[in-house]
Amino acid sequence: MAGILGQFKLLSRAQASRVEAAEGALGSGHSGSQDEDSSRPDDAAQDGNSSATSGSISPPPSTQPRGIGGQEKDPKSAKIHWQSTFECLPSDAQLCWKDSLRCLSLPEMLVTLFAQYLRMDANDKLQQIEDNLDSRRFVQIMTRRLWAIVLSPNLPAYVEDFVENVLRFVRKNPDIFKLDQKIFDDPELVDKLSSLISHISTDIRCAVKRALLNGINAGTDLSELVNKFASTGKIEVSLAHWRRVAFLRSALYAFSSWRRSLRSQNLGRAGDDPGSRAGDDSGSNSAPQNEVVATDAGDMKAYTSKEFWNYVDDLLSEMRQDAFNQTRERAEEYDAVYTKPFTEILMNDLSIYNPLDTRRPVATVTAPWQKTIEAELMW
Repeated sequence: MAGILGQFKLLSRAQASRVEAAEGALGSGHSGSQDEDSSRPDDAAQDGNSSATSGSISPPPSTQPRGIGGQEKDPKSAKIHWQSTFECLPSDAQLCWKDSLRCLSLPEMLVTLFAQYLRMDANDKLQQIEDNLDSRRFVQIMTRRLWAIVLSPNLPAYVEDFVENVLRFVRKNPDIFKLDQKIFDDPELVDKLSSLISHISTDIRCAVKRALLNGINAGTDLSELVNKFASTGKIEVSLAHWRRVAFLRSALYAFSSWRRSLRSQNLGRAGDDPGSRAGDDSGSNSAPQNEVVATDAGDMKAYTSKEFWNYVDDLLSEMRQDAFNQTRERAEEYDAVYTKPFTEILMNDLSIYNPLDTRRPVATVTAPWQKTIEAELMW
């Protein structure tokens, strides 16, 4: 900047000298030819140029863009810039980049540091997402959402393709689960989320089955059972939830009855075997771990004692197929035909387990996130 200003002052003085020379020539009263008069400004300009030259007027210095490859002329200034920028880095980054940055120019160093900053920022973001997955708060949120999913009246299956479809729903609606969309950019984090969904949903199914079985044995009325689920999962329940829970209890009762029937058949075939009598005296309603339960003698399908939810999946699939067959040419009646068996099961449950609570469920839920789950999570 100082060079440009000095040059400007020298040129200004040269211009003033030319003006003074021209005014002196006019004031002297000397006349000459037109060519001589016209030549005087040129001579004055030449004199001015020579005067400016003698005054050390130099051409503008060539400037080099401050880009890659531009070097600071002052080594001390470059060192100061390097140290101040380097000290802004974290300690681990300083250790990693100390030698490689020292040999770079300031522009190169800044570009390198900015690229490193972007990488570190992306890594920090993924680390924050992973920390969120491990946090107690997120586990509570996911548990609550999965309770709503497992108890959803429109859920088509509890085991088959369950995790895959829930994960697809989470990807589409990350805000419902308080998740950052960037989690799906990292396969390891997606696997971790998938494992978490599988683990929590398995625990919920076990809790539901245990509560249903206890409700059958204790004769618990449906309202108490449904309200217990709603309190545990912190969700709203509607009449559709009552129908679904009544269906699940009816399915578990049928499944347990077939299991006891098969157990009795096995005991009958065993005759007076002491080991069989010892097992019968235990009073347990549970079948052996790998015992097979068939729905009836003509069924091709068989279930182990741990496959209750697989049985429910198959039962729901058959109910959908039956409703479709009945309304093949009347698609608008499908929902009514499909819902009818659930309503009949609900009325039967209310007649068997007389409800003590006179409160009735609401028509529909109001929580937006729960409404989205029930409306969209179907496959």
